[in-house]
Amino acid sequence: MRVKFDHVFVDLGGVPSDRLSDPQGLAGRLLAAANAAGLNPVTPPTVTAGPNGVGVALMCHGGHIALHTVPDQGLCFADVAG
Repeated sequence: MRVKFDHVFVDLGGVPSDRLSDPQGLAGRLLAAANAAGLNPVTPPTVTAGPNGVGVALMCHGGHIALHTVPDQGLCFADVAG
């Protein structure tokens, strides 16, 4: 049996800091991204806010999506596997 698995990392710059520091907004975007990618979430997004940014992870059947943000620098690192 052959298994197909895609894994993509994306570094995004120039993102408005208010979008990167909004935990609820990021969790909602993660759910929308999972839906667009055809991934089915196993649990709600896990959100961790710290002094340097927000981390959001969503475990899905057959993959995951994670975001790590640095609002002060307008950076968002995305990790999508599925």
